[in-house]
Amino acid sequence: MPTIEPFEVVKVKGLRYEERRRGVGFLKSNTPNKEIDALKVYEALTAKKRQDLLNRFDYWMDEGVHDQYFHGWPNEPEHKNCFSFRWTEGKIRNRLYGFLYLSKGYSVCILISHGAKTQEHTDPAHKKLAERLIRH
Repeated sequence: MPTIEPFEVVKVKGLRYEERRRGVGFLKSNTPNKEIDALKVYEALTAKKRQDLLNRFDYWMDEGVHDQYFHGWPNEPEHKNCFSFRWTEGKIRNRLYGFLYLSKGYSVCILISHGAKTQEHTDPAHKKLAERLIRH
């Protein structure tokens, strides 16, 4: 996984990476950073919710398509590399936001932030953060 100073990318434990063209990792800040919270939120989930997300990561890595589990914004040129994995708890729609890092035929979804929402639209701050970090 690539290192982006002062960050590092942490592989998701429990996934099979070999012989796949996709991977999932979490951006971990090596300095205090409230915006970079996806890993912290993921680690705090119940074992069942973590397993549900692992299954969604796995399905995406197998090149599956399921907009209720994950999606990007390919029709928004300024956010075409942004991506999110989704789950719902009660009436709260949770998202792990990140970006796609492409290298030599391999795609890694690097998850950076968590958002909980009750409205339809995504808080643009998550996509702006992802775009800023893509260029970092």
